[in-house]
This record gives sequence, structure tokens and C-alpha cells, in this order.
Amino acid sequence: MFSYKKYEEAAIVYKSLLRANQVNRKNAFLKLSYIYENSGDYPQALYYLNNYYNLNPGDKVFDKMNQIALENKYSGFDRTDLNFLLMLYQQYFNYLVIFLVVVALYIFWILVRKKYFHQGVSGRNIAIILLYLVFLLGLINAPGNYKSGIIKSKRAYLRTQPTAAAAIEGFITEGNKLNVLGQDDIWLKVLWKRKLVFIKRSDLWLVEN
Repeated sequence: MFSYKKYEEAAIVYKSLLRANQVNRKNAFLKLSYIYENSGDYPQALYYLNNYYNLNPGDKVFDKMNQIALENKYSGFDRTDLNFLLMLYQQYFNYLVIFLVVVALYIFWILVRKKYFHQGVSGRNIAIILLYLVFLLGLINAPGNYKSGIIKSKRAYLRTQPTAAAAIEGFITEGNKLNVLGQDDIWLKVLWKRKLVFIKRSDLWLVEN
């Protein structure tokens, strides 16, 4: 169907296969992003392209997302310091973890060696080692804590607290991207204009890690 340019039918099948986890996800995300870009639905195009990017990070895909966002005046896709660090983090995460684990094993070997030769280990060294291990565990678990989302509602309201009765801090329109830092029931804690605010989960598509 995709080859014969029956894009609407192809999109339905791709989404069904994604839900059932019966398809190459990278390929499906890339095809869906093409389909929605071709139809002019740029928010969904960016959503699927962002999902593809998380599985296959690289400058070319990042620049493509940024280009679509600039052309449609969407925010959250530019090379800010935070986005750039997150891009590097996603791209080199496995290498970084391997390096830090090797360092941890080297430290463990030193401790074993000191114990074998009856050499003392100061409390300060033990504290530093424990802090390092906590940092390593935090880094390994970070991908599950950090997410990003793309607004799908025409206008989504941002509130000071996770409740519909809370004051409205502002609003954001479809296609814009937010960094999601936590969840409270149906509300997501997001970073917006350097403030932590809350948005309804139903107002955005959460990008897969």
C-alpha cells in the first residue's frame, strides 16, 4: 500500500502493527513520519520522526525535525543546550554506561587489592565510591524518567498544579514539543519557559524512549 501511495490505508496498518509489536519499529516510524509530512499533518510527522530518532539518533534526523519545526514555527526542537545534551546523551548512552561500569569495576578491583594487602581504605574514599555508584545507578535509570511529548490539541492549557482547579500559567498549541519530567495521575509535569508546570496527559503524544 505504501509503495502504491495508498498512504491512509498504509498508516492504519502500520499503527496496528506497532500496537501489536509485530513490525520493525524504526521502519514503521520512518514511514509514518513520511506519510504525515506528505499529507501536511506536521505534528504527527514530528511525533513519529522523534520516535524514529530515539531508536536511531543522529544529526541528520535531528536537523530534519528542526527544519520541519522552523517552517511551522513549532518550539522545542531547536539546538538549545538542553536539547543538544539530550541528543548526545541518547546517541552515546550505551558507550557512556560501558565506560562508567568499567571505571566502577576498576575501583572495585583496587579495593579488593587493598584488602588483600591489608591496606586501609579511608572513610572519605568510601563516601566518594558510594556517591559514584549512586550517580551510575541514576544515569542507567534516567532514560525511564525523562520523556518528551508533542502537543496534539489545538490549544493545551498549562497549570501551576496537577488539577483542573489550579491557576492557568499559559497555553501551548499543537506541534510544539515539551520535556516531560514526571507524572501525577492524568497530569504530566513539564518544563515550559524554564518553569515546571502541569499539562493533561491527553493533550500530547508521549514520544517513546
